[in-house]
Amino acid sequence: MVSIVSQQIYLFNDTIRNNICLYKDVSEEDIEVACRDSGLDDFLKEVSLDYIVGQNGSMLSGGQKQKNCTRQGIGT
Repeated sequence: MVSIVSQQIYLFNDTIRNNICLYKDVSEEDIEVACRDSGLDDFLKEVSLDYIVGQNGSMLSGGQKQKNCTRQGIGT
């Protein structure tokens, strides 16, 4: 499977969890595996999945935004 992550990223003004799952019912185990695979797990050691990312990810660095969208591309 191939996924494409755009250079222009859109994130909802919501939690990391909801931006990852896109409001679908996803198990905690699947979320953890996907976060680890995308490299987002290091950031999550500092904050939680319930961290609000701000308008279009304004509370995240560019790399953190990319990892969040990479995680969306990995799928659950």
